[in-house]
This record gives sequence, structure tokens and C-alpha cells, in this order.
Amino acid sequence: MAATGIRDTGTVVALRSRMTLATLIVATAVSTLAARTNPPQPSRDAGTLATARPTPAPHRVSTSLRANGGIGVLAYQAGAEGEYWFAGWAGAGLQGGAFGAGLFDKTQAYGGGLHLALRTSPTGSSPLLTVGGGIAQVRETMGKLCLDWNGDGCPPDETHSSVGPYLDAGLGWLFHPSWPNSGIELGPILRLDVAGRIPAVTLNFAIGYASVR
Repeated sequence: MAATGIRDTGTVVALRSRMTLATLIVATAVSTLAARTNPPQPSRDAGTLATARPTPAPHRVSTSLRANGGIGVLAYQAGAEGEYWFAGWAGAGLQGGAFGAGLFDKTQAYGGGLHLALRTSPTGSSPLLTVGGGIAQVRETMGKLCLDWNGDGCPPDETHSSVGPYLDAGLGWLFHPSWPNSGIELGPILRLDVAGRIPAVTLNFAIGYASVR
């Protein structure tokens, strides 16, 4: 009897092992068939990453050159300036021109020198601030209001020339009409030019070209 019980127990264990193995085989076959029938679809995020194009770097001003001219109250100015923009928003360059101011007493000067320029953005339109200095040839006239009632003539104006320091500053806004396809820049600039006794304050219009990188 004991031998028969042991034999029956072994038979049950063998049957269970075979059933477990058969179940694993069936499950594997079903999984393989499902994978072939329904292949995994790429996620939307993966597709977006695959088709996304890298964003191009913004165009930045590299160098600029402008001519400017304008008038003020008993004043005028005309000149040119250019910069190399070494930090995107900061540049340094050269400037030069001529200006005059006054009515009876007059100052006329022409010269040039170095200047620094700042802009709020290295791309597109932005405000512009310039500050510079250099050397100028200055001609100063001390005029006199004379009414020649007797016909004796008026005394000549006193005039003298000298070479001296020249300071200038400008504040304005430069526009780029079709940035970055065109490097043309233009806009109004309020300028202060000082050389001699009488400074010139003028509202200028500047136009020039800016190269990009």
C-alpha cells in the first residue's frame, strides 16, 4: 500500500510539471504571435524629436558703418561712425565729422577719434548709445551786434583757431527694415558735440549698413 501511494504521488508531480511546461510554451507562442501581428508604434514624442529641426542661431551684428547728419537750434552736424561689436551688445570704433553752433559768437569744428557704443540687443532693431572723444580743429568767432547808423562800418569779428579736445555723445534708435535679409540700418539720433566754447545739440538721421554673423 505504501508503495502504491508513493507511485501515485510521483505520477501527480510528473503531470503537474508537464502541464506547467505546456502552459509556458503556449504563453510564449501567443506573445510571439501578438508581437508579429501588432508591432509597437513609435510614440508621438519620439516622432516629434525625430522630425524636429535644430533652431538656427540668431543673426548678430558684427560690424556697422553709418553716415549721419542733422540740425538743431542754431547748430548743425554731419559725420560718420563705425563699430566692431565684440560682445553682441557692446562695440568700439571710430567716428569723425564737423559741426557748428552759435549766432554771433560761433564755434565751428571738425575732427574725430574713438568711441564706444552700446545697444540693448545684438539682433534686429534696438536703442543705441554712443560716447566718444578725440581731437578737433576748432575755429571760434566772437561776433558783435553792430548797427552801422553812421556808415563808418562795423569792427571785424575776432576769430582764432586752435586744436583741442573733442567730445561727443549720441542716443537714438536704429531700425533694420528687413532683418536679417538686409543689413541696412537707419534711425534718429540725438547728438551732443563739444569742442570749444559753444556745444552743438542736433537731431540727426543716421543711415548705414551692419554686417551679421
